[in-house]
Amino acid sequence: MDQTIVEVMHKSAGGWIAALVASNVLLFLAVIALTIRSWRLMQLYTRLTRGASGANLEELLLEYADTVHKTADRLSEAERAIERLAEVQRRCVQHVAVVRYDAFEDVGGEQSFALAALDERGVGVVLSSVYSRSDVRVYAKEMRNGKPSHALSSEEQRAIARARES
Repeated sequence: MDQTIVEVMHKSAGGWIAALVASNVLLFLAVIALTIRSWRLMQLYTRLTRGASGANLEELLLEYADTVHKTADRLSEAERAIERLAEVQRRCVQHVAVVRYDAFEDVGGEQSFALAALDERGVGVVLSSVYSRSDVRVYAKEMRNGKPSHALSSEEQRAIARARES
């Protein structure tokens, strides 16, 4: 029982050597795994910093964040411009139709006409030209919210109906 530590180690030297070899193998495998992981991270870092001249990752991320904010601002500006254009478009003439007709029995060739030009809200004008052998008369009637400023002829009503269909 008076065995010293040296004697105990000497008697079990084979076990100690086997344990050390096993731990060395495990450490070697861990080093290989870490080397592979480090290599993959380096590849990823290289991909992230591609095109950057000496910039570190923090600088690149800040630069990308700045680019994202600028892009978001430009997108907001574009959306506001589109809204303004859509409002302008609603006020542009979008619905146009012409109805040609013979105003008088003794005049052929459908020389008379009614022209309706309206925007999306029904605002616009109805122009009528009545042709006879002796003269031509032109009438203009304002349209506000789909309502005429003066009574409409049947041809003018047809022109408005066709314009709304277009």
